[in-house]
Amino acid sequence: GCYSSAREVIGETIHRLQRLPDGNIPLIHYYAVGASFASFLIGDFNEAVEYSEAAVRGGSDLGQPKLLTFAYTIPIMVALARGDKLDTVYEHVRERARNEWRSGFLGTMGVSRLFQLACAVVAGDDWTIAATDRDLAGTATSEYTREFYAREASDIAIRYTWNGSFEDARALVAVPAPTIAAHRSLVRLGASAMFAAAAGQRNEALATIARTEERVQTLTCFGSGHYLWRNLCRVYEALAMMLLGDETEAQRFLSLVAVYTGPLVGAIEVVARGLAERNIAKSRKGLQMIRRRGYLGYVR
Repeated sequence: GCYSSAREVIGETIHRLQRLPDGNIPLIHYYAVGASFASFLIGDFNEAVEYSEAAVRGGSDLGQPKLLTFAYTIPIMVALARGDKLDTVYEHVRERARNEWRSGFLGTMGVSRLFQLACAVVAGDDWTIAATDRDLAGTATSEYTREFYAREASDIAIRYTWNGSFEDARALVAVPAPTIAAHRSLVRLGASAMFAAAAGQRNEALATIARTEERVQTLTCFGSGHYLWRNLCRVYEALAMMLLGDETEAQRFLSLVAVYTGPLVGAIEVVARGLAERNIAKSRKGLQMIRRRGYLGYVR
């Protein structure tokens, strides 16, 4: 959570690396991967992608598939968070998978398939979800599977809502994920409240919202990503209140959405505002906005 300190460390380390002999160039590119992860946690999505792109260029120039495997991770996570068009996300996933296979780096085997699963869920693609589930059984280590499910739970849990298994969705987002950004954990809490409300667990939903509000008060937004995660949490809280029949409180949560949403969260917000205002035309417009970006899993 020491974001300014993280920035200082990134800057100082890059300065030192640039003074090393040319033989240490690979180290600079590996550090760019680390800096991209740090920038993602800081909430600076643009900087995170810039560092990743630098690592991709370096990995390509040096012919290092292991470096490229790591370098494509953050662009995928940023693209999913922002709601970039799914064709772009899938391209990143394909490149990661190709280099993962070329590198033979066993520590990451199967992680690209897990990203493919996340894409298939937000795309609402049942066939690919089923096929990926089968592949994962033989390619992903249990350690990486648990870590990935914990980190990407709020996206992957959507699949359980399509058949009304809201309690299963809530159970997935309740899995501890100590390594994710504090602001990103807000999304999990908001989703948990929404799923609890949908499952008819009124007391649990209200208690989760109260816990979320306590957490929000302790966090200061640093970058656009922090605002995006906080705003998605607010939208989920609003939807939870709609499910509990409190339109006034739902509208209050929506009034707190500010600064940056990105195209996907912004479209979900439009759906929620339409519901809160009993304006079906507005909600349909929001669904259409989501559909145009290929995120049919959210539409479902």
